[in-house]
Amino acid sequence: MKKVKALLALCLLCMPLWAQAQKQLFDKYGDKPNVSSVYISKAMIEMNPSLFADDIYIGKVSGQLNSVQVLSSRNVKMMEEMRKDVKAMVKSSRYELLMKQKNSKSNSEFYMNRKGEKVKELIMVIDASSYFKFVYLEGDMTLKDIR
Repeated sequence: MKKVKALLALCLLCMPLWAQAQKQLFDKYGDKPNVSSVYISKAMIEMNPSLFADDIYIGKVSGQLNSVQVLSSRNVKMMEEMRKDVKAMVKSSRYELLMKQKNSKSNSEFYMNRKGEKVKELIMVIDASSYFKFVYLEGDMTLKDIR
């Protein structure tokens, strides 16, 4: 019983670290050469709810979002690094795979983290031969909002 309590306490202590994984990813790659980055805060989203972030339209869920982060690169070395870090993040964290698509030109994966009926985080990863894109939406959304 003591081992279970200790394990549970350790998991609870690590939760803030998991929550910071996306921030660390954005901090690591956001200012690197050959990486395009976009960060949109809640205040900016509230000022312009019909905002576009690259090719992602967030207008319908804008009221439920706290932030949007987008990282992308066409540089082969950066793509490999980003791919490795994103895969490690989604494998070691609490994300649920929503969809995975593969064709001859690209692979796409959608992950979410939810608490009860609310989706707290939505991640989109687009991995093509010529570019890699990571899109992170954080907020308090429902599955209906996301649709």
